[in-house]
Amino acid sequence: MGLTSLLRSFIAVFLVAAMLALQLGMVNSDMNIRKLRDGGPSNSPSPHRASSFHHGR
Repeated sequence: MGLTSLLRSFIAVFLVAAMLALQLGMVNSDMNIRKLRDGGPSNSPSPHRASSFHHGR
């Protein structure tokens, strides 16, 4: 009984990890597609983010 519950929890954790990895992969591919579309000027958003972060402080 204890072994089955352990196995079930392990499977659940594995599924969650797989879902997270899938989501991250989707985000990465989306970012790459945006970079290709913009044709290079993808450096502009990062300083923008930094400035907004400082404003938040």
